[in-house]
Amino acid sequence: SILHCLEESPLEIKPLWGEKFFWSDGSNSTTYKVNDYGIVGLIAFDKYGCSNQNSLEVKTNCPPKFFVPNGFSPNGDNENDVMGIYGKYFQNMKLTVFNRWGEVIYVTTDRYKPWDGFYKGEVMPIDVYNWQATYDSIIENDKLNPRKQSGSITLIR
Repeated sequence: SILHCLEESPLEIKPLWGEKFFWSDGSNSTTYKVNDYGIVGLIAFDKYGCSNQNSLEVKTNCPPKFFVPNGFSPNGDNENDVMGIYGKYFQNMKLTVFNRWGEVIYVTTDRYKPWDGFYKGEVMPIDVYNWQATYDSIIENDKLNPRKQSGSITLIR
């Protein structure tokens, strides 16, 4: 297998042996441009018709991308109504939101459960709320380095 971040640079595979090539996507060029993560298969033939078959697994090696906007407006207009968590290449996320006195008012470990601006069933007032997030990289050899990020978000009505 090979670790690579396709977002940061393209990846081309060039076989070291053979004259004719048949790639898993049906192409037969001398090099193969990898467009997605997964397994790339190849059958190569030499000038005598002898063949060799092999495959290569391309795994992501992209660093985590984690983003929280600096404002949201939970007013029911379906535009920026929640404090969402955006990004990719991370896992085991925990998001905690605090009020101005440091009281925890929202906690989630589900990136798809954004904060809606409520606490204990009550509408929270216009204010700046601090948040803290911890998360891990999805890269196997980078899981031992948990990430921590913090910031603030303005709730606007």
